Amino acid sequence: MKDTRQLINQQQHSNISFDYLYRDTSNYKDSGCVVFLGDGMSIRKANQRLALTFDSGQYFIAHQIGIPEVFLWNRYPISDDDHSWLEFAGLEVTTAQATDLRTLTEVVEAVEKAAKQGWHEFEPSDREKVERLAWSERHGSVCDLGHMMSLTKAAAGRRQPDTRITESWKLRPDGIETAGLEGSSAKPASGVLVRKQR
Repeated sequence: MKDTRQLINQQQHSNISFDYLYRDTSNYKDSGCVVFLGDGMSIRKANQRLALTFDSGQYFIAHQIGIPEVFLWNRYPISDDDHSWLEFAGLEVTTAQATDLRTLTEVVEAVEKAAKQGWHEFEPSDREKVERLAWSERHGSVCDLGHMMSLTKAAAGRRQPDTRITESWKLRPDGIETAGLEGSSAKPASGVLVRKQR
C-alpha cells in the first residue's frame, strides 16, 4: 500500500525535505535531512505549526518524532559540549524520492503530539537509560539494562562501520524471554539477552 501511496503522491504533489542539524555548544555541527511525501499542506502553514511546537521555535528531540539522530557523540566520545537537542533548519520542496513515507501533515501532527507530551531532554551520558526506557515503552516491561548494553557494545565492537545492531525478543515455553542481537553486515554480531517474565 505504501508503494501505491508514493506513486500517487509523485503524480500529485512534490515531496518535502525536512532539514535539521545537531550543533554542540562549541558550534561543531552535523546535519540531517528526511524527505517526506508532500500532501498539499503548504510549507508556510507547516512552518507556522512547527514553530509553535518546537522548543524555542526550533529545537526538538529526534526519537520522539521518528527522525534519525545526527549527534556528533554517536561517532566521537561524549564531551561537556554535547546535549540531546536537534535544531530545525527548514522545509523545502524537492524532487528527491521520499526517505520516510509519512506525509508532511503526519509529521507536523507527530511534532505537535510530542510537544504536547513534553520534549524529553536527556544527558548524552544517560543515553543507555533513554534507549532502555524507549524499549520498555514499546514492549511494556523491563530487563537488565547493564547486561543488555554490555552485550550490545560487545556486539557493536565486532561489527563493520555503518551497520546496525538489532534485537529480537522471543518468549520461550519456560517463561524466559531471550533476545538475539544481529548485525546487518555480512558478519553478524552475536549475543543473547535473557530476562524472566514477571
